Amino acid sequence: MRCDLMVACLLSLIVSLGADAKEIQAKDGMGRDYWLYVPDKIDPEKTYTLVVGVHGANGIGKGAAGHAGWVNKYDVIVLGPSYRNSGGAFQYLQGDTDKQTIELFKTLRKEYKLNDKIFIAGFSGGSQYAHRFAMKYPGMVAGCAAHSGGTWATGDYPSGESPNPKARGVLFVISCGEKDTKKSFSQAPLGRLEWAKKYEQMLKQGGFVYDHKWIEGVGHQYSRPARQMTEDCYTASILRLPKYEAERDAISKALRARDTADAWSLVRTRLNHADKENDGILGKVHRMYVESLDADIARIDRLAEREVRNAIRKHEDASALKQALQSLAEQYAGAEKTTALIQAELAKLD
Repeated sequence: MRCDLMVACLLSLIVSLGADAKEIQAKDGMGRDYWLYVPDKIDPEKTYTLVVGVHGANGIGKGAAGHAGWVNKYDVIVLGPSYRNSGGAFQYLQGDTDKQTIELFKTLRKEYKLNDKIFIAGFSGGSQYAHRFAMKYPGMVAGCAAHSGGTWATGDYPSGESPNPKARGVLFVISCGEKDTKKSFSQAPLGRLEWAKKYEQMLKQGGFVYDHKWIEGVGHQYSRPARQMTEDCYTASILRLPKYEAERDAISKALRARDTADAWSLVRTRLNHADKENDGILGKVHRMYVESLDADIARIDRLAEREVRNAIRKHEDASALKQALQSLAEQYAGAEKTTALIQAELAKLD
């Protein structure tokens, strides 16, 4: 890594994070500190996801709010901006802290091959920033994890923000400890838990794809269940969702080509994803896309029925017809209407 390729890189410090990653400390074009965590060896052919870990109140970007280790775990690039002393409350995107993140993203895209969308996560004050940023800039955010925020954008404070309908394409996870009930400041209209619950209801009413958890026995801490939700949200938004969308496109392509057997094979693959048993954000995303298959399955049934009728017309010999029908039964195993039709025709031959 050469810091001369970084815009306004007035200071850099590279330290080892182990065999596979390194830490870069620098200043951005606004003169504000940030920490960057990158694989030790960048693959020029690979497109990386930028994970933004947002620190809490009075924190700094070092460690990226506990997400620096994701470089080794998920093969990503992790950014930890320092938002403090930026001329306003960063939790509310004041002091141009939203522009700070946007400009850093633009700068890093000149140096690295990055996905179009980031993943952003934060706890406490970081949670307040993360969910507001995702709502304000949904076009650049794939997923957001926000835990134990002292304020939430429910229209109460400070500037009347509320969930943005245009952000329905962003996956969210939110949580709060059941013991984290105190107000984060004296003028706050609600305590942390109560406020988080109000925000969750607004996500529900707004038709967002999200998961939430009120964590038993936990106070104001970034607990293991909350960390797991963050990782699940990353997996769902960065790894699974693009895969599901690609599968959907492949099914549509096969149907347009009237390759019914291939389309059904792709549908079966999609139906059998392991995430179907997950009760969190992974399962919700899986079920959302499985539900979208209903129209495809109906079309496959119609096209497969034609194949069965054609086989009946084509084969006058009972033995040859039986063999053809059994082959079709194998191709369309699990397609209920088609299977029922084939079994009815096979019964006539017996």
